Amino acid sequence: MKKILSTLLAAACLIACFTLISSANDISSPVLASEELISVEYFEDGSYLVRTRKQSSFTTPFSAKGAIFEKTGSDDFDYYFSDNSLQWTYTIHGIYTVETGVSATCISSTYTFTAHKSGWSLTNPNNSYAGNTAYGSGTAVKKVLFVTTHTHTFNVSLSCDVYGNLS
Repeated sequence: MKKILSTLLAAACLIACFTLISSANDISSPVLASEELISVEYFEDGSYLVRTRKQSSFTTPFSAKGAIFEKTGSDDFDYYFSDNSLQWTYTIHGIYTVETGVSATCISSTYTFTAHKSGWSLTNPNNSYAGNTAYGSGTAVKKVLFVTTHTHTFNVSLSCDVYGNLS
């Protein structure tokens, strides 16, 4: 009886150890997620652009002490007409590897463009990354019956410093 009980106890300990090891090897687990208003830019015709930032930090199996982590962030650029109707959204996404106090490197950059009203499209889109910065640019164009009625050209960037702060 003692042998069976000690065998069951040993098996339970092994299962618990393997469970802890496998959960420590998860690809990533979110640490922080937030969203904040960055700026509002007004134009002569009454239209305006609202910039909102979303960000998360992820730990990886190599960052048990928190020194190295992955930072993801995006900036939404929402363009409104003067009547407060949302026309389109351009979002730049960046993924960064940060070694706290030492380095930050952008490892990926993508963009999305969403037209909320008919007639809008994105022309000449460009997306890249270098060093600690993700870059995006393009021109949002609205056409009505094949005639261009509005254009808005933009160049945006999203950078990460050595402490994981986006700007």
